[in-house]
This record gives sequence, C-alpha cells and structure tokens, in this order.
Amino acid sequence: MNDFLISPLLFACGLVALLSVPLIMRWVPVNGLFGVRTRRTVRCIDNWYRANHFGGWAILIGSLISAILLVLIPMAGEISKPAYIALFAVPELLAATVALAYTYRLPTPPQDNPHGAQIEDLIAQAYPVHEHTHSDEGH
Repeated sequence: MNDFLISPLLFACGLVALLSVPLIMRWVPVNGLFGVRTRRTVRCIDNWYRANHFGGWAILIGSLISAILLVLIPMAGEISKPAYIALFAVPELLAATVALAYTYRLPTPPQDNPHGAQIEDLIAQAYPVHEHTHSDEGH
C-alpha cells in the first residue's frame, strides 16, 4: 500500500468533510468565496441556503465514498498513483456536479427581487473587480 499517498488523500477527505458541515448547518451566509454560487443562489437567500445544505450533504457523502475507496480498493492489490488520485477526485467531482445540478431545480428568483440586488451589491463591494481602462486624456 502506498501510505505516503494514501495518508494525505485521507486527510484531504477529512478536511473536505469538515468544510461541508457549515454548509449543511446553514451557517454560511451569501459570499463570494465559499458555497454553491450560481445566479439562482446569489439572488435568493432561500435558494442559497437550500442549495448549500444539499451541496454540503453531497460533498460529505462524496468525501466518505472517497475515503472508503482509498482504504478498500488498495487491499485488493497494488494500484498506481493516478488511480489513488482518481479514487479521491472522482467522487468529489461527482458530488460537486450533483450539487450544481440541484440548483437548476430551485425556483428562478424574480428579476425585481430586492434582496437579490442587495446580495449582488454586497458581494460586488466585498470582492470588487478591477477593470483596466485607458484614458485618452493628455494625448
């Protein structure tokens, strides 16, 4: 067994599982860094918490599946380094895909949703995008 590779991957499974807990518990407010961010989730607080609750569970389950595979599959015989990485990455990516797909089942927020505009404004203020423009002044 490649303990030098399996230990960090199991640690990563545990870390991802821990990071899913705040999402499951609905502790993560709308933000620009952490959570399931789509147009439907950032425009509606209810959608945000529903999607992140579901996504947190999906990611937790993906982490558990990854950990189980990382322990059980190598017992059947030696596997390659890329196979170890796939045993970690594939369940996690599938979980993230399921979480993202779930957002399309959420109701579309109305365009005139005042909360949605406020949320987007708060995110824009917290994480500004700096555009580079060239001025013709002085030429």
